[in-house]
Amino acid sequence: FSVNTFAADVSFSVSSPTVTEGNNVSVTIKSSIAVAGVDLTVQYDASSLEFVSYSGSSPTVSNGSISIVDYRTSGSAVYSETIVFKPKKVGSSSVKITKCTASSEQGDLLSGSPVSGTVTVKAKPVASSDATLKSLSVSPGKLSPSFSSSRTEYEVSVANSVTSVAISAKTNHSAAKYSVSGNTKLSVGNNTVKVRVA
Repeated sequence: FSVNTFAADVSFSVSSPTVTEGNNVSVTIKSSIAVAGVDLTVQYDASSLEFVSYSGSSPTVSNGSISIVDYRTSGSAVYSETIVFKPKKVGSSSVKITKCTASSEQGDLLSGSPVSGTVTVKAKPVASSDATLKSLSVSPGKLSPSFSSSRTEYEVSVANSVTSVAISAKTNHSAAKYSVSGNTKLSVGNNTVKVRVA
């Protein structure tokens, strides 16, 4: 006859991802060794996270708790599956494995210790209401007329051999960003380079 034995020789890890609000977040659970199957209970804060999906076999989901019984049809491998959550609010919340047992290919029962990860949800960047620049320069060349925060058009003269110019700028608002277009593949004659602030 055979006897299943318990051995505390498997551990699990829970990832700690960071996401911007409005996006789903993926938490990966992984075993330290190859196993034939797992029996896990994962707890999370239902007021902060909403369960969306699990990449393995169908789990049992109740308020703030996920029961995962996931066994391979044959052989063993490192367990690595992903739980997807929809964040409900900005902040940090814990995703914790409170029950973690596994089975080896030989049928031995393996136990592990509780482990947790932290999901961090950051607020969306606040759009700037100030689309002006603090400074603007071009290389090679020189702005004409000189830079002014209230001015939106300039002229720059460069040699015929110049095919691109570098634009450097600083925004007046710390949350504002700028982008440059049209400053490469210049041709002889008039070219329009645009600097957009948002």
